[in-house]
Amino acid sequence: MIMNQYSQSRGINVDAVIPEPLFSKQLLTTRWSKESKNLSSIILCSIHQLPQDKSVIDSFLDDMHNVEVHFVLENLCGIGRKFLLEKIYESSVFLKSKVIPYRKTDSYKTLYYMMQNNK
Repeated sequence: MIMNQYSQSRGINVDAVIPEPLFSKQLLTTRWSKESKNLSSIILCSIHQLPQDKSVIDSFLDDMHNVEVHFVLENLCGIGRKFLLEKIYESSVFLKSKVIPYRKTDSYKTLYYMMQNNK
């Protein structure tokens, strides 16, 4: 639903939907489909779908370097190895960040202090 809204609001014609295995972070089906269907643009839900495994990143970049990639939740779009590497790095920063137990707070002020102390 979110990706449909994204594509409609940007005038993108979606002619194929490629199901990826949940949490695979390799986008193998998309990479295979790019070659067989000659994809020039793809829409992903988030940068957090990008591979983080160093053994996969180079082949992923080789396969997808000339594909326009849209990330719906982050509202980003770009093309090329540099763009994809930046998004892979950005995703890795989030993976390394500490989780703040926000449900143990009773106000935004308490949450703010927790965030300040958790740096």
